Amino acid sequence: MKTEIDKNHLPVLQVKTDNPRSVVENSAHEINLTLTDIRQDGQTLAFVVNRVNVYELKNWLREMNLASGVRLEKMNLTPVDHLSDVKAEIQLTWKKVA
Repeated sequence: MKTEIDKNHLPVLQVKTDNPRSVVENSAHEINLTLTDIRQDGQTLAFVVNRVNVYELKNWLREMNLASGVRLEKMNLTPVDHLSDVKAEIQLTWKKVA
């Protein structure tokens, strides 16, 4: 069971960058992901993606966590079609290195 948990659990990492917001925005731009309604409050960044493939979203969030330490705090998904596209309301957070 521990192996399964370790395999599927995203680790909570300390942030590996001075500007997590720019890492998120640049990473999204690289994969042609449009972020709207972007709001930052301290160490939390919230935004909306109006249409994205749910599997691409999962991979992007995981890659960002591993590369920068930014982690998913909250996510609300709304189906956009009958395939695998969703509208995603996302809240990311990070922990500053002391």
